[in-house]
Amino acid sequence: MKLQRIPFVLMIIVGVFMSACTDTDDSTTTSKTTTITRFYLKNDSVTGLNKTVFTIDNDSNVIYNVDSLPYLSDVDSVIPSIYSAITLSAVYLNDTTLYTGKDTLDFTKPVKITTIATDKKTTRTYTVKVNVHQVDPDLYEWEGIKSEIYQGATVEQTALLFSNTMHLFVKTTTEFKRYESVDGKSWTASTVTGLPLASSLKGMITTKDEMLLVYNQELYRSTNGSSWSKMTSPTVQLTRLLFSMNNKVYALGTTDGSNKIMFESSDKTNWVNLGVAPENFPVSGFSVWVDAAPSGKMQAFIVGGRSAQGTLLSSVWSTENGSYWANLTAEKEWFTPREEAAVVQYGGCLMLIGGKNDNGTLTDTQWVSPDYGLSWKAAEEKAQLPDLYIPRFGQSIIVDKDNYIYLIGGQTSSTFLKDVWKGRKNSAIPGFLD
Repeated sequence: MKLQRIPFVLMIIVGVFMSACTDTDDSTTTSKTTTITRFYLKNDSVTGLNKTVFTIDNDSNVIYNVDSLPYLSDVDSVIPSIYSAITLSAVYLNDTTLYTGKDTLDFTKPVKITTIATDKKTTRTYTVKVNVHQVDPDLYEWEGIKSEIYQGATVEQTALLFSNTMHLFVKTTTEFKRYESVDGKSWTASTVTGLPLASSLKGMITTKDEMLLVYNQELYRSTNGSSWSKMTSPTVQLTRLLFSMNNKVYALGTTDGSNKIMFESSDKTNWVNLGVAPENFPVSGFSVWVDAAPSGKMQAFIVGGRSAQGTLLSSVWSTENGSYWANLTAEKEWFTPREEAAVVQYGGCLMLIGGKNDNGTLTDTQWVSPDYGLSWKAAEEKAQLPDLYIPRFGQSIIVDKDNYIYLIGGQTSSTFLKDVWKGRKNSAIPGFLD
């Protein structure tokens, strides 16, 4: 008897299952769902467009890309791809065009997408906003923000960034003065004490904790820029400080009057002899910049200047440890030989500004290296300084925490300049690429 009842039970189960399936199909047919679950755009001519992620806000009924498309991306003729987890009765574009999946639309302005549920009564209208960067990321915006920081005759000047403050040091025939600023516009003057008037401002450097200067083979330090004191005499004869990197200070010095020995120190008292500087390494008039390389390691660059034999150079030297140096431009002279230029690592490249040759101020004032010193080209128009900027040499260059470049002072063949120029590449603005 039990064997005869099994088919009947199975029939009941199958019947219920089929009924459930039928009920599901009926409910799908009369669904009120109108949501879009996936959206993207297609156009083979627009690089990366089909990989752009769009956010679908079903509360506000807005579809948009958080990360803006690159500058000049052409979205006036693209195909939208629209998906829903539940079958929709119809989708209309801008109220009138029935969506087929092959429609080309202009997304330079908001586009309406209206979805109609399978009950043919429930609707929802989305607004699609395609964000495209409207500002050229490679454009530099420059402005002169201070026409004259100070008045009076000048013998030397140099500016440094220390403790997030700009310090401009000015040497006159009778004294040293210091001017400090946090914005490049307002400057406060103070008198400098403790530095011999015969000392030169060239070669002044900063470490994490202090400012340093060598004069007459003696090392002077300051923690505020105004009060200077002589440190314990170094164990070697220093002639010029180079830079501070990785908690060490590097300098040029001598053991025989040649001014060609490289030294390294962790405490500014005991100095390690690193050996003779490479052939044609500059000993004066060079430009220095220290920054993190793409690898994350700190790297120092020394550009231009004059060799111990007095030769004007167009070389670019680089080191990661102060001991081993590479002449990055040994095979080619990319820019004309110069001294007292300004070099900076900025916006994914090195930039060289100004300088002078044996005849005075140069006219080819701006060069850039996209590969960190290996090759150089004249700066494109979008990076060039305005016509009102006077070509110069001996200017100081500073980059602040907000990625602004400050060009401070300098001189022409006939006069010292006391102005400040401020600039920034658009892509260096925090959040610009978001």
